[in-house]
Amino acid sequence: MSKKLIWELMGVILGTLLMALSYALFLIPNKLAAGGISGLGIILYHLYQFPVSLSVFVGNVPLFILAWITLGWKFVAHSLIGTILLPLMLEITASLPVVTNDLLLASVFGGAGVGLGLGLVFRSQGSTGGTAIVAQLINHFTGLSSGESLIGADLAIIVAAGFIFSPEVAMFAVLSLFVSSKVIDFVQEGFS
Repeated sequence: MSKKLIWELMGVILGTLLMALSYALFLIPNKLAAGGISGLGIILYHLYQFPVSLSVFVGNVPLFILAWITLGWKFVAHSLIGTILLPLMLEITASLPVVTNDLLLASVFGGAGVGLGLGLVFRSQGSTGGTAIVAQLINHFTGLSSGESLIGADLAIIVAAGFIFSPEVAMFAVLSLFVSSKVIDFVQEGFS
């Protein structure tokens, strides 16, 4: 195994752990469904006590099949490790105590942690599946950019959370999504 591959694998492991910690300590207990399959998992958890880790895993299966058919095996191979590790890390961290019930603090720190973790995963040539796959599929079928597709998929989940929980919680989820996107950019591009 090459040194580069080992560093990339370590980056995906650390990144998914940081994401899971951010979900467990900040986002899940505060109902902050800031987009993605994990956001949908947060909604299902608070409605039906369905584990977020299981929602993330089950939600990715049909996406992977469709991605394999339309985008090819290379795309799926790069996403597989992170997609398996994130639900595993979510399950491992699920019983950790909540750090804060303040929605502002939870959205900022949760968003920053998810952004840092996902930025590490992306920088390590990985993916955690979810709406990243949805964005690529929308791009493939409609021609919309991946960024536009990703924002659209995430906003749909945030709007659903706004109807289910409250508009205020949805607004904090948007803040969390904004923070995570800025941190992802910082991790990938630095200060430029």
